[in-house]
Amino acid sequence: MSSRRAARRVRGRSPALIRSLPLDGTGGVGEESARGIFMSIPENMMDSFISSENVKTIHVVVYGVHSQDWTNAFAPESELWHSLPQVGQVSCIEADPGELERLMADSSLEVVAIPLMEEHADRLPPRVARFHPSRPVSDLLRNKRQTLDYAAAQGFGHWCPEVYAEVSQIRFPCIIKRVDLNASAGVDIAHSRRGLAARLGSALELPPDVVVQAFVYGSEEYATYLVMEEGEILWDATFCYEMEFSDVVRRPGTAPAQRVATPGRILAQFRDFLVPLRYSGPCNVDYKIRPNGEAAIFEVNPRLGGSLMKHENLDLRREAVALILDRARCP
Repeated sequence: MSSRRAARRVRGRSPALIRSLPLDGTGGVGEESARGIFMSIPENMMDSFISSENVKTIHVVVYGVHSQDWTNAFAPESELWHSLPQVGQVSCIEADPGELERLMADSSLEVVAIPLMEEHADRLPPRVARFHPSRPVSDLLRNKRQTLDYAAAQGFGHWCPEVYAEVSQIRFPCIIKRVDLNASAGVDIAHSRRGLAARLGSALELPPDVVVQAFVYGSEEYATYLVMEEGEILWDATFCYEMEFSDVVRRPGTAPAQRVATPGRILAQFRDFLVPLRYSGPCNVDYKIRPNGEAAIFEVNPRLGGSLMKHENLDLRREAVALILDRARCP
């Protein structure tokens, strides 16, 4: 690896430790080394990063591996960390509890973990600070059937597309969803009973790992990103995805994202949906807006999401991460 690369591999570690970078010029990295590491930072910004006046208190551990966009967004050399003055070091590791425990033992700073996906949060040791929903809340929301059952029990069932319990109830077109996947994986449209049978292997009964719902027409789909604490919204950002047709499933990267303001009515709806769970941490909600201005909620994911990882949305990602770091605690 070239010495001009901002990130460096740490020798003597297991392969689970992917990259680690001290950000304050201390801990064995002198001023000249710090200047070498931060070659991508403009010279007029350098002194503020290596000044002893900056109090670095947090060692951020990005926990887990996802797509290239996410890897770039949270890389130790990312611009994300340059304006978060409390961050003294950033490490990216696989979701390996043992490696994280060893890293914590070696670090002189408070370690705060940012799990990328739900399964990564599941593998966090209990004594690691994080700002993420509890395991029961995460389990409920990552399972689409459990989310729909929760909504119905709370009186919010009408906020989600109608759920068909039996094949005889289905009106076409309909949406077929695997209950345990994300990023539109396992989501498809059936336009007829024959199409339903082709996707499910049977037109007589619905398998337990699938939900079938009414299709919601509309060429505009939305994703709202939230950071919440005890059910209260601390921060939000919304993207609108305009699709060429109104009767397709939006797949990652298939529709351009445009920042839009989040309507107050929509935010109130999401707060009401999540406040019974006393939701704390980041989440993202996928939905379309009905003619009456209400969100038709497709899913609520207990984590950050892909649009925030785009380089052009660095400012939003920084705002969300700053809140996450500020409120991180051991469970």
